[in-house]
Amino acid sequence: MFNRNFDKERQKRTLSATSLGGLFFWLLTSCQLTLIPVEQNLCGPLPLELAEFTEARDQSRSFRKRMNHFIETVRQDMKPEVPIHPELLKQVPQFRAEYFSLREPFFKQAFLHASKIVEKLDSRNQHALLFRTSQSLLAGTELVKNFRATGAMINLHPMFRTLWNESDLTHGIPRDSWTQSLENSQKAVFRDFFRAGLERLQIHQVPLEKYWEGHDCEFLTLYPHGIEKGIQEVRENIDILEVDFVEMYSIEDERELIELVEESKEIREVWARRAQEIYDAIEYDRGLIRGEVRLGVYEIGENYLRLRESLYYLAFKHLPKLTRPDIPYRPEDRLRGIGISLLAGLTLYGNAQALENQVLRVPEIRTLLNQGDPVLRIPEGFWDQVLGEFTRIKYRQLLEEGLWDFEELLNTQEESVIQKDRFLVYVQAELANNPMVVEIRGDTFFEQMARSLYFQSKGAFEFLKGIIKGVQYRSSQIFVNIMSMVELRNGKLYAETYWEEFVKDRLKPGDILLEKSPFRLTERLVPGYFAHVALYVGTPEDLRQLDLLSLPHVRAHLSELAEGKTIAEALRDGTQLSSLKKFLDIDDLVILRPKAHIIPAEDIRAAISQAFSHIGKKYDFNFDTNSWDAVTCSEMIFHSYMHVPWAYGKILNSYTIAPDDIAIFAGSDDQRPFSLITVIHDGQLVHDQLTDLHNEELYIRLLRGRYSYGFPENLIDRHPLESSF
Repeated sequence: MFNRNFDKERQKRTLSATSLGGLFFWLLTSCQLTLIPVEQNLCGPLPLELAEFTEARDQSRSFRKRMNHFIETVRQDMKPEVPIHPELLKQVPQFRAEYFSLREPFFKQAFLHASKIVEKLDSRNQHALLFRTSQSLLAGTELVKNFRATGAMINLHPMFRTLWNESDLTHGIPRDSWTQSLENSQKAVFRDFFRAGLERLQIHQVPLEKYWEGHDCEFLTLYPHGIEKGIQEVRENIDILEVDFVEMYSIEDERELIELVEESKEIREVWARRAQEIYDAIEYDRGLIRGEVRLGVYEIGENYLRLRESLYYLAFKHLPKLTRPDIPYRPEDRLRGIGISLLAGLTLYGNAQALENQVLRVPEIRTLLNQGDPVLRIPEGFWDQVLGEFTRIKYRQLLEEGLWDFEELLNTQEESVIQKDRFLVYVQAELANNPMVVEIRGDTFFEQMARSLYFQSKGAFEFLKGIIKGVQYRSSQIFVNIMSMVELRNGKLYAETYWEEFVKDRLKPGDILLEKSPFRLTERLVPGYFAHVALYVGTPEDLRQLDLLSLPHVRAHLSELAEGKTIAEALRDGTQLSSLKKFLDIDDLVILRPKAHIIPAEDIRAAISQAFSHIGKKYDFNFDTNSWDAVTCSEMIFHSYMHVPWAYGKILNSYTIAPDDIAIFAGSDDQRPFSLITVIHDGQLVHDQLTDLHNEELYIRLLRGRYSYGFPENLIDRHPLESSF
C-alpha cells in the first residue's frame, strides 16, 4: 500500500518507495504481467517503452471511440423486456479481449516507475525523474479512461456484466475479472498514487515546460498537447476517482429508478384503498386498533420505507452531478445524473405526501407509526423523522435547482437525440405530469416556512399528548410496583413436580394460559376473575417443526428456550420468556387451545411469532390496547391472535382488555374459537379433556355473567375489514 510521508527538504507529501515497489509487484502478480527490458535512450528513435506507450495510447483512443459508439447503439435499440440482439452480445467478449491487451502495457508502465514519484530529486536526476513520473501518471490516466468507458458499457445491461465476468482461457482472463476490477478501483492506494505524482508535476511544472519548449522528444511524446493540458488530465482523473467514476453512466440505476417510480404510482393507489378500509375498521370499533388493522398499517409503513431507502440511495448517489460543478463530468452524464437524482427526489416527496394525505388522516395511525416496531424494522419516531425531512427547506431548494439545471442541460441537446433516449423522454414526461413540480416552482420562501411550521405544529401536538401519557404511565407504574410488594404466600401449584409434569404433558404451541393468584395484592387491581394470561410458545423442537426458528427474532431466544423458558408473558418488568416452574406459582390454571375449524394452523404460527416480537417491550402501565411499544399480558394475546375479534372495554380515552375478556372466548359451543382443555381451580383439577373430566359449568360460573353478555353474538361476520393485509 501507499504510505504518506514528508520529505524534510521540501515539506511536501511523498510516498514510500518501498511501499510503491510492493504495490507494483502485487499488481504485476495479480495481472500475470511479464517485464520487458527498458532502453535508456533520451532521444532519437523512441525507446521501446515510449514506443509501446504511444502505440497503446493511440489504440486506446480508437477503443474508447468504438466503445462509445457501441454504447449509443445499445441505448437506442434497447427496449424493456426485450433481449439484447445476439450480434451486440458477440461484441462484448471482443471488447474485453482488447481492454485487457491494452491494460497490460499501461499497468506495466504506470507501476514499474511508480517509485520514481518519491525518489529524491536534484539537478542531476531531474530530467529522468520527471520523465518517469510523467510516464507513470499518464499511463495510469489512460488506464482510468479505458476503465470508465468499459464501466459505461457494462452498466448498460446485466447481461454485459455476466459476459464480461466469464473466464477466457485463450486471452488469460480469469473469472469475475470485472468484479475484481471494481473492488481494486475502490482502494485508496490509487488515489494516493495520483495525488503524489500530481503534486510533483505541479511543483516542477516550470522545468517541465522548459523541456517541452526545448523540443525534448520524450516530453513532446508524453505531452502532445502541452504540459498544462497533460497535468489537467491527471487532475481530472483524481476528481473522477473521488466520485466513484464507474457508476457515472449507470444504466442500471436508470432502469431501477423507472421501476421504483412505477411501483410508487401503483402503491399510492393501494394506499388509498387500504386507508379507507383501515379507517372504516377503526370507526367500526370506535377507535380501537385491532391486530389485523395494525398489520395493515405496518405493511404500508414497510412498503414506504423500502421505497424510501432505494429512492434515497439513487437521489444522493447522483447528487454530486448537481452540486459539484467543479467535477469534470461529461455534459450528457451530468444531465442523466441530475435526471436520476431529481426524479428520485420528487418520487420521495410524492410518496410522503400520499402517506400523509391518504393514510395518516386518522390520528391513531400517526401515533401507531411513531411507536415503531424493531421486528418489522420500523424505527421509533418513524413519521416524525419523515416529516422532518419532508419539510426541510434545503431539500426543496435542491429540487428546484435540479429542475432548472436539468432543463438547461436538456436544451443543449439535439431534439432528435433526446427523442431516441428513452430515459430522458421518461423523465420529461414524469416532470410534466408531476404536481410537485408546480408546487416547488411556485413556492416562495415564506410559503415553505409556513408549511414547515404547520407540520411542526402537528408534531408538537403529538408531543404534548405523549407528555400526558408519560405522566399517567409513571404514576400507574409506581402504584402497581408498591402493590406488587405484598405477596402473602406461594401458590398451591408452586414447586410441585406433579403439577409441572401434568401441565407439561398437556401443553401445545399456541395454547393460552390463564391464571389466578389471590394471595397477591395486585390481583385486586384487575377486573374479573382471572388476573393474568400468557402464551405457551413451545420447545425448540416444536418451533423447528413450525419453521419458526428460521425467523431472526425467534432464533435470538434459542438459548432461553433451551433452558426451558417456553412461556411468553408480559410482567411489570417487561415482556419475557419464563419457565413453567416459575409460572406455576399460582392457585388456578386454565389451558385454552385454538379450534382448528376456526383458527387455522397459519394463525397459530403467526400468533407465536407475534408473541416473540413483543419480548423485550416494557409493561403498559397506561393499559392502552392501542399502544404497540408497551403491552400488558392481555394486550400481548390481543396483538398475537390478530384475527380473533376480542372483546374490550374503555376507560377514559384508553381501550383496555382484561384476562376475562380472553377467557370468555373459550367453550364447547361452536362460536367460541378456543377449546377449554384443562381447568385447575384452587389447587384441584376440575376439568380435563385428556382424562375425560368435564366441568365447564364451573368455569362459566367463575366468569359470572361476563361469559354470556361479554361475548359478541355475530362473531364470524362482525369485522368490516375483509381484505387481508
